[in-house]
Amino acid sequence: FTGSILEGQTPPIYVTTVEATDEDSGENGKLSYAILSGEVPFAINSQSGDITTTAILDREAGEEYQFTVSVQDNGSLPLMANTTVIVTVLDVNDNPPVFVPADYEVSVSEGSPSGVVVLALQAEDEDSGTNSNLTYALQAAGDVQEVFSLEQNGSTALLLLSASLDRETQDGYQLEVWAVDGGNPSLTATAMVAIAITDSNDNPPVFSRSTYLFPISENEPPTLLGQLIANDDDIGNNSALSYSIQQEDIPFSVHPTTGILSTVEPLDREEVSFYSFTVVATDRGQPQMSDSAVVMVTVLDLNDNSPSFSGLPYQVSVREDLNVGSSVAIVMATDRDDGVNSALLYTISSGNGDGHFVVNISTGVLTLVNELDAEVRNQFDL
Repeated sequence: FTGSILEGQTPPIYVTTVEATDEDSGENGKLSYAILSGEVPFAINSQSGDITTTAILDREAGEEYQFTVSVQDNGSLPLMANTTVIVTVLDVNDNPPVFVPADYEVSVSEGSPSGVVVLALQAEDEDSGTNSNLTYALQAAGDVQEVFSLEQNGSTALLLLSASLDRETQDGYQLEVWAVDGGNPSLTATAMVAIAITDSNDNPPVFSRSTYLFPISENEPPTLLGQLIANDDDIGNNSALSYSIQQEDIPFSVHPTTGILSTVEPLDREEVSFYSFTVVATDRGQPQMSDSAVVMVTVLDLNDNSPSFSGLPYQVSVREDLNVGSSVAIVMATDRDDGVNSALLYTISSGNGDGHFVVNISTGVLTLVNELDAEVRNQFDL
């Protein structure tokens, strides 16, 4: 005998009827039914053979029961027969889908191509048949659904990347994946998915300025000039920068990690008054990316050079009747310094006690201002 019943119903619920016949008559033909098996959640009416439940059945705990029912007559020497009863417990959609785990944390590189599988999810449903057939859906804001999509592959949901990522614009996403079973009414499970966008070396370093100008006085000992700063929008090693000077054999150094620029020896403006060179900032990503900036250093003058006359010694011969106010000679000096440090003033420092000559303070022109008399004095050492 067989019967079936929906799970979850409150007993007693009719399942099936066991029927037997006896060709005897009278008391010998009266039948009595009983369940011979051990503890089963069923009872049988001893007279009618109707089988009913004695407990609420759970298909997920047991979907089929087999037990033995006996029937015996009421004769003085009772005769008995046995039969097997099979009861099938039918499914009710009483179990929601379950994601294991319920929360997911994954990462995907910002350089990943569209179509890459970010995550595979699977839910389970303890029901059977249509009640356990699952459909997956992505629940997220509209802009997130433009970046990710969901594809069902049998009992698995594949979360796919459907657009390009930029960690510098958005470094993470939060979304939900739903699993909906085929029951009526349907039941739903939700999985929370946190997606971290990992960095790719897709941003080069950028100097804060394309050109740096630094002044420094000559003769200074090794001196800090300033700091060159580059920024990289990436993170980690992709944003770790190393600074270097592209040219060789120049009296400057740059700290490889701080970008601080210094002189390595005193500078001499009279040798080189201006330097121009290139500093490069390189990140540690793969592949490496870099930027460059031009550094211009102006060496400022100090008054560290004395004037020097050209054409020494000056020897001039004049007639003693030379007219007062006549030019006798022009003395010329130069100074290697710059600006006011090289502006020269001429004076007669000695040998002109009787005041025969004057020199133009600016031009160096030597002029006779008193008459000469060779018999009195025939040589002047100025």
